[in-house]
Amino acid sequence: MGTTIHRRATLLLAAAAILPGMAACSATKKLPWTSSETIVDSDPAIPPIALTQMNDRHVVVMRAPSGGWSLHVDKDERTPLGRRVFVTARRPDPAFMHTQALVDHNAITDVPVSTPVEIVARVLEHNENPRHRVYARVQPRESLD
Repeated sequence: MGTTIHRRATLLLAAAAILPGMAACSATKKLPWTSSETIVDSDPAIPPIALTQMNDRHVVVMRAPSGGWSLHVDKDERTPLGRRVFVTARRPDPAFMHTQALVDHNAITDVPVSTPVEIVARVLEHNENPRHRVYARVQPRESLD
């Protein structure tokens, strides 16, 4: 009987020593669909965005107020529901003149159209360093017309 209590006490002590270490390991383990980027819910500065397709790939289309804007796919990553596509829109360089006319900018992704996508975007100045700038979730429009 004394050995049973001794075994239980030994097991409890061993568990108390091991479990905190296991919790620390699991807290630092990065899940494949967690992003290293900061993502907020929305940003009103992002021009309207839609999704189309070309060559069986998703295409991000942004309607900008002038041709001086640019659109770039930064990366995509796996999520539990499909893929998350990160895009950056850059404002025009004010040192140059740009015609004020609505222009659609297209950026093709590597994501097949059969895969659901989530779009996250950010707007930067023409020469702004993108480090530490957050992305915002975008609800793509059905049409830009």
